[in-house]
Amino acid sequence: MYFAVVWLTGRRGSGKSSVGRMIRELDERVVVLDQDELSLYWNSEEDRMEEYEAIARIASSILSQGHPVVVAAKAPTREQRDHIKELCPVVFILTRRDDSYDCGKYVEPKDHVAILDNTRNALPENAMKVLSIFYALKRR
Repeated sequence: MYFAVVWLTGRRGSGKSSVGRMIRELDERVVVLDQDELSLYWNSEEDRMEEYEAIARIASSILSQGHPVVVAAKAPTREQRDHIKELCPVVFILTRRDDSYDCGKYVEPKDHVAILDNTRNALPENAMKVLSIFYALKRR
């Protein structure tokens, strides 16, 4: 059993989905919830919060059934990440890439457990880093 969801957060274009796909290739047991695959189209901040809430609830449900879960979703504000923490046990990993961009405001989490540099490190290396963190979260 695992005791936390690993949530990849970062600016748009920072490599969250790419790392998620690589994780899925490296370990089929990991359930990857990718915001790009699940996403509704937001009309407001309230819509966005509802989407993150839905993703967090789904992740929590899958985790409670004993499956490892990685979420690749932006969650750009501290308020959104705090709400996610209320809904499921979670650790945040920050993704970065030099050419990533953001249409709105993105506030980097101060409580992230790692930073993935998708400009300087190869994708498999970053995916393995996430998996090693994830396996450390496994209950013995």
